[in-house]
Amino acid sequence: MGSWDCMEVLGLRFATARFQAAIVFSQTSSRRSAVMKWLVIGLTVLLAALTLWLGVAGEVLITPAAPLGIVSYELAFDAGISQAILDSWSGHPRDMALLIQGVDYLYLMVYPLWFALCSMLLGRKLGGGWYQTGRGVAGLSLLAAPLDAIENYALIQQLLYGANGSLAKLAYWTAVPKFLVVMVGAAFISGAIARYLLNTFLSQENTTQQ
Repeated sequence: MGSWDCMEVLGLRFATARFQAAIVFSQTSSRRSAVMKWLVIGLTVLLAALTLWLGVAGEVLITPAAPLGIVSYELAFDAGISQAILDSWSGHPRDMALLIQGVDYLYLMVYPLWFALCSMLLGRKLGGGWYQTGRGVAGLSLLAAPLDAIENYALIQQLLYGANGSLAKLAYWTAVPKFLVVMVGAAFISGAIARYLLNTFLSQENTTQQ
């Protein structure tokens, strides 16, 4: 076999290998997307259930000292305000507050991941700048988990041992960026869904006109 024939054989083998690799990568990518979609569906159901439970359970924590319930406690910032809230939660409300903070450790593992996956999927679906922004929002969303965990620690310690100025400030300065992260994630997902629906509508209009 001459050198030219060897080059043809090698070229054919290389092209075949590239084609097989492309098929495998396409299948892997499709499988990964399918897994992500099912994961989002599962997380959506769990997130909805936890959000509903936390909302209903938290109603007992709404008092004159805590008009926003647990959120008032998270943003108290001052030991005096925290103590006033804790005093208004004597008995069953105090027990419920502890239970809510415990369940919130599960919640903080669910909602950041949900925001991250939704941002990635929607960004990939829309492409372009939406994809890059979606990746950034996904990374940012995951920061909510450690922020929420630190905040929960500060709140639980006060529920168990009384108001503390340092812990109240720690809860505040972790709650505020956590809420900002959630707002950014919600804004991106809402905007991406609106853009996707608009693109779908315009595509159907163009198809109808043709």
